[in-house]
Amino acid sequence: MYDVIEPAATGSDRLPKKLEAYAAVILGDVTDMDDAFIALIDDYVRNGGKILATGFTSTKDGIGNPTNKIRLQSLGAGNTFEMYMQAKSTYLKVAAECKAALGNATFADFDLVMMYSGFLKIKPAGTAKSHLKLIPQTMFGPPEKAYYTNQEITDFPGLISNEYGKGKTVYLPWLIGSQYHFKGHYAYKILFVAALKQLLGVKPSITTNASPLIEMTRLANRNGAFEWVGLLNHSGQIGASILEPVPLYNTTLNFKPLKPVKEIRGLRSGKLLPLAKQNGSISCTIPVINDFEMIVCLYRH
Repeated sequence: MYDVIEPAATGSDRLPKKLEAYAAVILGDVTDMDDAFIALIDDYVRNGGKILATGFTSTKDGIGNPTNKIRLQSLGAGNTFEMYMQAKSTYLKVAAECKAALGNATFADFDLVMMYSGFLKIKPAGTAKSHLKLIPQTMFGPPEKAYYTNQEITDFPGLISNEYGKGKTVYLPWLIGSQYHFKGHYAYKILFVAALKQLLGVKPSITTNASPLIEMTRLANRNGAFEWVGLLNHSGQIGASILEPVPLYNTTLNFKPLKPVKEIRGLRSGKLLPLAKQNGSISCTIPVINDFEMIVCLYRH
């Protein structure tokens, strides 16, 4: 689903493809950035690229010395910041205007997002927009005793969106990735996806009715002979235990192939799948996914 790139490889011929070929680049708490790396990313955005940055990205130099400022100009954050240390009962307020920007339907049930992470208290620069205001540590306890007042809502954003040159950026100045790994909370997932889709305008390459228990990966053969979609059924996974999965039926995929497709075959089932074509896109339905399935799209010669 991703090309995972070591920061040291950027700007070299060791990248899988040129930086400008990516629909978006995710900088997940990339703290150490030298001047050349900073210039490369800012130029990428200026020329039309899209960045989703999290954590304390660009707050240190190339060898890890703190600079006490956010060095990436494209993020639209003021240069200076104050560190808010991780504390229980810390939240981000999802106001009505935040829901409108991120998707009213998706965030209809959320007025707060829990945040148990270090946080950079920053102010947006220029025309950058701020969302998700910080509510510092409140009382920890049952709901009838643990609550916040409007006076406790700060002006420090948990998300900054910015337009820089021809490109766009979203910056989450806290550790949303480690929070999702630790808590697995649904709000983190929808916030991250909304940042990509709604704010950066990154469109998914596949639309599907697949269960959220399906992990899906789309890749292409380097020689241009075929492409495939892998589907893993995680319904049998409970913690570290892998049990018999629950069969998932009638999973539909719709996507635009890289080349005209002759046929689609399920490698696990060994069967050809009925194929529908419309306006350059194709769709197919996988009758059943047990533990996994992989569909291969064979191109016309």
